[in-house]
Amino acid sequence: TFVRETGTDTLAVAIGTSHGLYPKGKQPKLDIERLQQIRKVVDIPLVLHGGSGNKDSEVVESIRYGVGKINISSDMKKAFFVALEQEL
Repeated sequence: TFVRETGTDTLAVAIGTSHGLYPKGKQPKLDIERLQQIRKVVDIPLVLHGGSGNKDSEVVESIRYGVGKINISSDMKKAFFVALEQEL
């Protein structure tokens, strides 16, 4: 309903991720079953917010079910600051 009534061209879905880095020892788990259900009724590209820290295998599977944009800013920032700290 939201997609149809707003005409949006992408949709961020809530399937088990959150923004930012996860606490040590916590691993996000994507709800692929929910993603499959969403994909059955929505045909626009889906967005995975909070893509940092997810298992590669789950990210690959999410792409199969319509995820066309994955936000990984936290992973990129972490890599930058680790390298910066090592250099300084």
